[in-house]
Amino acid sequence: MIVERDAPGGAAIDEGRRGFFAAVLAGAFAIGLAGQAGAQSGGTGSAVTDTDLLTLSLNMEYLVGELCSYGVYSGSLPADALTGSGTQGVTLGARPVRFQSGSVRRCLDEIAVDDYFHILFLRDTLRANVVAQPQINLGGGTDGPFTVLARAGGVVAPGDSFDPYASDANFLLAAMVLKDMMVSFYAGLAPLYTNPILLNVAIGRLGGHAYNAGMIRSTLYRLGAANPAVRQSAGGFATAVAGYSTSATASQGIGPDQVNGQAVANILPGDRNAMVQARTAAQTLNVAFLNRAATTLGGFFPAGLNANIRISAAL
Repeated sequence: MIVERDAPGGAAIDEGRRGFFAAVLAGAFAIGLAGQAGAQSGGTGSAVTDTDLLTLSLNMEYLVGELCSYGVYSGSLPADALTGSGTQGVTLGARPVRFQSGSVRRCLDEIAVDDYFHILFLRDTLRANVVAQPQINLGGGTDGPFTVLARAGGVVAPGDSFDPYASDANFLLAAMVLKDMMVSFYAGLAPLYTNPILLNVAIGRLGGHAYNAGMIRSTLYRLGAANPAVRQSAGGFATAVAGYSTSATASQGIGPDQVNGQAVANILPGDRNAMVQARTAAQTLNVAFLNRAATTLGGFFPAGLNANIRISAAL
């Protein structure tokens, strides 16, 4: 049976996708949720468990979930979806977007609901181990993380700010940054699960974010046909994100690129084999913290994470 519930902004949505929760969770806990996840270590230096991977994923899902909840639904996610252990923080600098395009608004509405479901699933899976949302910075002020990236990528001048909520295109650019990060994050994280059910679910979340990212990138490319600055800005943000990566091609713009003398779009930011490029958890935190050094906070997470895996890599 299909059950209706409220989306973050109060709109009724189909909850049929959550109908399989009970079966999945029963199987996961029967196998053992806290299985060891190989030799990779977390912030405490101990072996990482599947629970640690889920907890880190929840922290990251809070980030993308809050961006779309504020931008699309004009406010934070429901309060009961943000509680848990650790220090609960608020989201700074976010506000609603006054969308000019109905089609852009509807696409982002779907993405906002998808992100909300990801959060609910992870919270249901973690149960007693669920962690609260940490403090998140989604601002576009003079020292906001999107401004830091925009300046680094030449999207705005050194003394200017980038407001991700000022227009449809600006919000899509901000969403592209976070969604691309989530795709590479899950591509690197999913293989670490020892529980095969949780591995399969992580691959499902990877696919969900990849569809979302493709929708965002293709929409930006279409907007760029009438306004080339949109495509240039996407490339600028990709360049800035690549500055917090070990590979110059880890983040890519949307094109057009020249292939055999033809201008083609670059919707998939893949490698030479058209494969999604993976980041380790620590490398993902370099982007999230906007820092190439080993640290525990900064950027989008000014007070750090509620997670055992919480240290970025030393690049």
